[in-house]
Amino acid sequence: MKRIIGILLIYTAVIWCINPAYAGVRAEHAWVRMPPPVADTAAVYMTLHNESDRDVVAVRISSDVSRNAGIHMIRKQGAVMRMSVVNNITIPAHGFVKLEPGTMHVMLTGLEQVLKQGQGVHIMLEFTDGSIIKVVARVRDMRSALQPASQLYDQAMNLVRKKNMTDAASLFRQAGEQGNRQAQYQMGLLYARGDGVKKDFIKAREWLYKAAVQGHPKAQFYLGQMYAFGDGGEKDNTRAATWFWLATTLGDRYARDSLRVVSGKISSRELTEAKKQAKALWQKMPHDMKIEHEMGMH
Repeated sequence: MKRIIGILLIYTAVIWCINPAYAGVRAEHAWVRMPPPVADTAAVYMTLHNESDRDVVAVRISSDVSRNAGIHMIRKQGAVMRMSVVNNITIPAHGFVKLEPGTMHVMLTGLEQVLKQGQGVHIMLEFTDGSIIKVVARVRDMRSALQPASQLYDQAMNLVRKKNMTDAASLFRQAGEQGNRQAQYQMGLLYARGDGVKKDFIKAREWLYKAAVQGHPKAQFYLGQMYAFGDGGEKDNTRAATWFWLATTLGDRYARDSLRVVSGKISSRELTEAKKQAKALWQKMPHDMKIEHEMGMH
């Protein structure tokens, strides 16, 4: 019995060591930008303070709501904003590091649940000395604060009219990273056409998906086209039918014709699966977007 109690006391001591004081690090102002319900990624921001006499390095991050987590950095290269993976975060002695929108942040990938306003997300940061701190980041719905993104989008459209596609792409990207679905749609088109950016069907599909899950009918139509033709990934007529169905429901007449064509290329079982996927997505996305005349992909 004494041996068991001793083991329990040691185990308890290890658990109590998992706190900010152990690593000399504390976190404040931690929050998560609430993603669309069907998204599988989310960004986390916070300020990390190092109150110790030595630099500390965070090398591993995990969360209780995602399969994976990592550190991403957004940098400006010329007129283009690019995102890259960072292997670690160094916090200087008696200094701090800010993880904030537009710069360095934690990216959660493979979300395993829909994040809701006010929810506490547990983030674990492991350091080179083996210490771990646990941070609770609250989910914030930032849709009411997207006015700057809409302004960036308007500025980008003005540049499009002036045929300045490179600078327009930079502004579309910034607005899209803030969650503006119109800008995300435009980025998908630019990557598909190689207009203002290097042609890249994989990135085109990624940007169109971001807009599509937010109820953008034209993005849904073009995403369906990419699945139907195998642009940016494997050809998948079932997924194509799913997105054509959604776009058709939101009033896109071209999607209706494409749905008729692709439905003839899949089995009844696959067609049933496409309907099931479309219904699940429909229940989670907004339905408020009207079709507008925008530049096409082809």
